[in-house]
Amino acid sequence: MKEMVDRWRSLAITEKEEEVIGVGDDLVLKGKEKSPKALVGKLLSCRPYNKRHFKETIANLWKIVGGFEIREIEEDIYLFIIKDDKEIERILSMEP
Repeated sequence: MKEMVDRWRSLAITEKEEEVIGVGDDLVLKGKEKSPKALVGKLLSCRPYNKRHFKETIANLWKIVGGFEIREIEEDIYLFIIKDDKEIERILSMEP
């Protein structure tokens, strides 16, 4: 696991990857209905992935105090329900 975390920290975003990907208003409203304190994220991968391992990796990287829940709301789009506003801010300030 440590090796995976170290590799994650060494990732860099290219100019092309820095392009903003919009999330439709309907998807945002859908997320707000489920939880007012949440983040929405999209996994950008051309390869198939194991959803359970993805969720475990996020949990290990973020180490959220008080726990959190991950729900897939559309294919490859996830709702990260986090109870503590401070934890949300901490996650948003992380890199990359």
